[in-house]
Amino acid sequence: MGGSPSCQVAAVDMNGPVAEMVRERIKENCVVIFSKTYCPYCKMAKKAFNDLGISYQVYEIDKEKDGATVQDVLDTMTGQRT
Repeated sequence: MGGSPSCQVAAVDMNGPVAEMVRERIKENCVVIFSKTYCPYCKMAKKAFNDLGISYQVYEIDKEKDGATVQDVLDTMTGQRT
């Protein structure tokens, strides 16, 4: 997915504290869901893991002050923002 330069994410500090927090959460947990509480796809993902009885850690992006930066880090790491 391309888009015009105005739609693209600004440079992200992948050595900064938010990127480090994201990497640590991923490293310390088998499953981490970076979610928004109102996102229907995030809700489906959490339900699927619950139904399977698989534990996961959830980070609710919309509830955290650094959520926008977390989304930028995830976008840089994976090409997806949640």
